[in-house]
Amino acid sequence: MNPYEKLEHENRAWSVCEAAAFLGYSPKYVYQLIHEGKIEGWMKVEGGGYKFCPIKLKAWMEKRFGASDKPKGPGKASIDDPGERKTG
Repeated sequence: MNPYEKLEHENRAWSVCEAAAFLGYSPKYVYQLIHEGKIEGWMKVEGGGYKFCPIKLKAWMEKRFGASDKPKGPGKASIDDPGERKTG
């Protein structure tokens, strides 16, 4: 089972940093996507932070990238600005 398929079985919410690492983006870019309404699967938590529900993040990825173009694992997603992607 690849990391993408494991999303459905994750039983805890992810931090912005964890979601960013999975998507291959910087946390700053994930915050930008949240504020621009370009990413789904997040919720605001006490203290003003954000958490991601892995199952909802997976549903957003499937909606965004389509069933035939599912990412193969961490860092394989691509949204609007590949220049904002985290690099090695």
